[in-house]
Amino acid sequence: MQRFLLITLAAPLASFGELAGHEVRDGWERPGKSALLGLLGAALGVRRNDAEGQKALAETVVTGVRVDSPGIPLQDFHTAQYVPTARIRKLKPRTRAQALAALDPKRDNPEITRREYRQDTLYTAAYARTPDCPWRLEDMQAAFLSPRFVLFLGRKSCPLSLPLVPRIVRAQDMLEALQQAHASLTEQQRRFMQKASVRDAGTPYAAIPADMTTRRNMPGRLELRVDHPLDRRRWHFAARHELRIPLQEEAEP
Repeated sequence: MQRFLLITLAAPLASFGELAGHEVRDGWERPGKSALLGLLGAALGVRRNDAEGQKALAETVVTGVRVDSPGIPLQDFHTAQYVPTARIRKLKPRTRAQALAALDPKRDNPEITRREYRQDTLYTAAYARTPDCPWRLEDMQAAFLSPRFVLFLGRKSCPLSLPLVPRIVRAQDMLEALQQAHASLTEQQRRFMQKASVRDAGTPYAAIPADMTTRRNMPGRLELRVDHPLDRRRWHFAARHELRIPLQEEAEP
């Protein structure tokens, strides 16, 4: 039997960026590895410019996710505007208001951009550690109970709507841990999760690394994700494969 840390992730709005673009930022229907490691890093207090800490997270922590409600897509249109660098160097404004006053309305038109969010999401994230991981599961659990930095699902405008309820469970593999994720909750917590979930959200499924289950001939498919952090400062990510496996509906408690 293996040990896993599970947390509940629910929010009225969530945003998990796909491949980065400027004018269009599409979103995945579930958090990827980089998003889940970002949550853990924020809870532990690992800063973005801490190269060694970020590397330890990426190389020694394994993640997976259960999707009970992927949410309803929502697109947000907004504008982005900046003052050319040459003009900034020349004017040397002291405030943003002074910088914006230097804009030429005939030339410096704002750009219209599009961002995608997911409404009413509900996930269960699973964490496992390699033998050389500097943090115990108990350390991670304590961090989620009292996070160092504020946690949100993708953007600061996406606060959590339910407690994380971090709990350590034992299971044959990560797939089994996510299959039994709701069994480790109290009846009150289950009721809260049922209220948070979107009806007719489809069949729940788990997305886990291919080597995190020992079972063969599982129904599902192999998906390519470009979300393994390589360099946080340069925003470099590597590709990896994830198994997407449908889960049977759980009986009502």
